[in-house]
Amino acid sequence: MYRWLWCLLYFYLYSESRTDGGTPTPHSNEPSPPRSLSVIKRNLTSRSATIDWQAPVSSNGCNSYVINYRLGSYTAANFAADANMTTTASPPCTLSGLQPFTFYTVWVQAVNAEGSSTLTSEPSNLITFKTLSDAPSQPEQLRDQNPESTSVLLRWRRPLHLNGVIAKYNIML
Repeated sequence: MYRWLWCLLYFYLYSESRTDGGTPTPHSNEPSPPRSLSVIKRNLTSRSATIDWQAPVSSNGCNSYVINYRLGSYTAANFAADANMTTTASPPCTLSGLQPFTFYTVWVQAVNAEGSSTLTSEPSNLITFKTLSDAPSQPEQLRDQNPESTSVLLRWRRPLHLNGVIAKYNIML
């Protein structure tokens, strides 16, 4: 549904405001992009990140922000498809439910209401961050081979969810 809404919004913003040459131009009443997008490092965890930004230079009645984010590292050209979206009235905004030890790319747009329509700014700068690591899931398929009275050989497969770099395995008898 969000993808459809995003396409409709984009079409509305750029379809009616063409210059004589046919090049799309934004509506003059839309807010300018939010500025100085960043991650608040002290609030970064394995499953959440707090994003902050400065208000647009030209707010034009900005009354909320749309935060777009998706897994991985992207450029503006390939970012919008399949992005997750959330809204907030003002910065900062905490994104939760993220995956540990994973790269995310984020951008923010300012939104205002003009009559019965909604105008959205151009996107802010894109930022990419990585969530912190977390405890891995249990090792898979633990089994002993050739047990003897003085030794045992243990074998296992790595955990399904690494959630970071595995530095060591602790074996408790």
